[in-house]
Order: sequence, then structure tokens, then C-alpha cells
Amino acid sequence: MWRSRLVQAGLLIWVVCLAGWGAIWFVEPAVAGRMGATFATFLLGGKFAGVPTGLSLGLHPILVGLVVSLPDAGAVLVTYPLLDKGWETAGRWSHVLNEARERAMKDAQARRGLVARFGSAGLFIFSLTPIAFISPIVVAAIGQLMGLSPRRVLVPVLAGIAVLATLLVLAFHAGLRLAARVHPLLPFVLTGLIIAGLLTREIVLRSRARRRRGST
Repeated sequence: MWRSRLVQAGLLIWVVCLAGWGAIWFVEPAVAGRMGATFATFLLGGKFAGVPTGLSLGLHPILVGLVVSLPDAGAVLVTYPLLDKGWETAGRWSHVLNEARERAMKDAQARRGLVARFGSAGLFIFSLTPIAFISPIVVAAIGQLMGLSPRRVLVPVLAGIAVLATLLVLAFHAGLRLAARVHPLLPFVLTGLIIAGLLTREIVLRSRARRRRGST
């Protein structure tokens, strides 16, 4: 029962986001277009790409935070119950999840790592570290594999999504404003470099994962 409710809640968040974007499109098409660009870069490179993109395009910081946090919250709620029932299946299409599963199992057996040592508090801290920008879904999956209850996983992960989005919006907003004082185009240049760096990182990680799978 709780699994279906989580999925329904996650889907509701997505529907509300889509409906809100559609309403903005009718009122302010230009704003909706910038939101779409922000969301696209968020899908490609996570919050570290989506936040500077939205701010560089002139979106309000609060709107940027909502664009990069609500879809993540919905994704965690939808996927958590599914992963609970199908870890092996999920690992077949996501090398990130498969590697996270293996790492979490080793850490759980050795009782090492933030989550193994501090439980929900460690999960929350881990969700705020730079390495965790790969996906909050992976963070939730690690907590699940560590044997934490759904509540002890979802509460810190959802809180981490909100806190990390807020911190990134504040940090990038201040940094890009300073950059704009140097030159109006500098925020766009810096945003492009950030996105390029994140995409390069993802390509390298996927290439290494393929080589490891090929050598086994």
C-alpha cells in the first residue's frame, strides 16, 4: 500500500510541475521557454548545470530552485518503491545504480561510510556532498541497501534535495552577479564551461564503466 502511495505522490508532483509550466507558457511563453532550457540542462548535468543555466537566462532564483528540485523529489518517490522490488533489473539499464548497489553492499558489510556509521544523518550529509550530484535516486538507493527504513531514507533524501537546491541557487546567484559586473556575457561563458565539464565527466565515467564490464 505504501509503495503505491509513494508512486502516486511522485506522479502528482510531476503532473503539477507540467501543469504549472503549461500555465506559464500561456501567460509568459518566454519564461516558459527559459524554464524548458533550464530543465533540459538539469536532465543532462543535474543541479550543477541547471541552476546556473536558469539564473543566466534571467529566471527568478525561486523558480530556478523549483525547476531543479521538484522533478527530483517526484523521481525519488516514484523510483524508490520500484527499486525496492527490482534492483537487479534496474542495474541492467543503469551502470550508476549498479555500481552504487555494489558499493553500498560492500560498505554495509564493512560498516563503513557516512550512511553505515550515522544512518539517516549520514544519508542527509551524503546527499549534500559534491559527489552525490549524480542523482538523489542513487543516494536513496544506497540508504535502502544499507537496510534503513523507507522513512529514514526518504525524509533525509528529500530534505537534501531542497537544501542542496537552495544552497546552489544562492551560491550561483551571487557568483553570476559578480561575473556579470565584469562582463555581461561572462555568466553565459561560465555556465557553458560548467555544462561542458559535467558532460565530459559523464562521458569519461561511462567509458570507464564499459571498459570494466568488458574486462570481466
